[in-house]
Amino acid sequence: MQENPTTERKLDNRLRQLVERQKALINRINRIEVEADSIAQELDELAGDHTLPLSRPARREKKSEDLTLLRDIAEEGVSYLEIKPRSDGLADVRIERGKVFTLPPVLADLLYVLAIDSGRASDELVGFKTLSEVTILLHKKANKEFTRRSVTQNIFRLRNEIRRRGGANPFLIQTNRRLGFRFALRRKAVVGGQ
Repeated sequence: MQENPTTERKLDNRLRQLVERQKALINRINRIEVEADSIAQELDELAGDHTLPLSRPARREKKSEDLTLLRDIAEEGVSYLEIKPRSDGLADVRIERGKVFTLPPVLADLLYVLAIDSGRASDELVGFKTLSEVTILLHKKANKEFTRRSVTQNIFRLRNEIRRRGGANPFLIQTNRRLGFRFALRRKAVVGGQ
């Protein structure tokens, strides 16, 4: 039994509408996750500030010194990164000798991409990749389209997850306005998994 063309068109239109609604919902969820991560980070910072018996200017100065120290430590990079995909789509990650922590698929793929050595570096760490390069490599790795904005948001999320879940230095995700992004991994490093 054949369906008539009008019914097929209605089904096709309805299917397209549902797919568009689903894409819009996924985009809203991604924006909400980024906002939730930002709020959680701000709450952590406020809670940390609240427990310090220092004046506000002293707290700001100490926080600034702590951030500078973290950045300086990250400049040395790490020599070990392991990303092991799991059957449920998540990935187990270990940085250096730190604890194993779990990342969602997109963030694990992004970490993998940032750790690839593109060769553009003046130090012993893997090279930087431009935002366009990261977007293209992530598309190839995840087999999914990404906007430049979503990649930038996911880099921010990845930094938070490395700090929150892995207890690792978030500044290992390095940014350079001129060169782009990278994970501070030494070139002769051991990369496991994926």
